[in-house]
Amino acid sequence: MIITLPLQTDVLSCCLLQLASLGLIVIGIWFLVDDRVVNFFGVVSDPGTLEVIKAAAAVILVVGFISLLIGLVGCWGALKQKTSFLVIVSFCLHSGT
Repeated sequence: MIITLPLQTDVLSCCLLQLASLGLIVIGIWFLVDDRVVNFFGVVSDPGTLEVIKAAAAVILVVGFISLLIGLVGCWGALKQKTSFLVIVSFCLHSGT
């Protein structure tokens, strides 16, 4: 079985992935730093609610960093036509399925 990898990519899709990743990182940091976010969204301010929001923000932050890293490796591999980088990105994207 021969695997062919696309060596050309759409720059717009790379930029959109990076912007979405940066958006997740910004939202995660905002939720971790600002305690007023609970009142902003009208969530009941139970003592446990803030901890749940902080845990969710940490997960969002980690997902943002991972997607940013995978996106950067994919964009770099596509732009420089590095097949090894594209194999790494393909493995990361298909390992969860």
